Amino acid sequence: SVRLSFWVAWGIPASFLAMFVVASMYGITINLMSLFGMILVVGILVDDGIVIAENIYSHYEQGKSPKRAAIDGTMEVLPAVVTSVTTTIVAFSPLFFVKGRMEFMYEMAYVVVLSLFFSLFEAFFVLPAHVGSNRVLKRRTTKTGYIHVRFYINKLIAFLRYKVYGKLLRIIIHWKWAVLATPVSIIMITFGLMQGGIIKTTFFPQIPFDSFNINLAFTPGTGEIKTIEYLDRFSKAVWEANDELVAEYNQDRSFVTATIAILGNAFDGQERG
Repeated sequence: SVRLSFWVAWGIPASFLAMFVVASMYGITINLMSLFGMILVVGILVDDGIVIAENIYSHYEQGKSPKRAAIDGTMEVLPAVVTSVTTTIVAFSPLFFVKGRMEFMYEMAYVVVLSLFFSLFEAFFVLPAHVGSNRVLKRRTTKTGYIHVRFYINKLIAFLRYKVYGKLLRIIIHWKWAVLATPVSIIMITFGLMQGGIIKTTFFPQIPFDSFNINLAFTPGTGEIKTIEYLDRFSKAVWEANDELVAEYNQDRSFVTATIAILGNAFDGQERG
């Protein structure tokens, strides 16, 4: 059902919209860390809606009315969904108390926790209220092209479920200890390679910069001509260094693209030379 899929997908913008309203009250803006938090949580927001909507549709296929299917389907998976989302909220909560250099993680945690909280509210109240409508859950009485396409899609899904995933699952269950030992071994080997220095790691990589600033502050009362003279001196020094680099590395293009000199007030008015 397209309408059913629409209301499931609506959980993402609804959660973000509610999060933006509350976050703006606490001075959180759209920046690098808040966007990173949105990227982390966007895949989680729709999970609870998918689980609830799928269970509601399962109850509807059993012959229940849309309203009864919405109630029974939501209540059946409520504990599992709450537990799943709550664990993620708890995992990000310690970032609220981080101090020092890692304090910037606060905004990311705020975005993740608020988005998950509002996604729970939307999944348990808004989603069932709309999915439980006769316009969303209704049986098709006429055979259309959509029915034929849906038949072949279901046939493909059944093949993947029983012929591919089912056989693979039986193998995994039979060799469960080997399957369990494989990821543990990979994690231990990876950790050993990191400790041994074979795999290099860094939390904040050094990003090459393509510009730099030279700030000059003179004592109050210094004339404008003297200031411009110093600015010209630094500008010439930059271009001389550029010519030396071009000659040293035998390059056809210039290393320096442009220099900009801005003449204005002192930085804070407290400079003493």
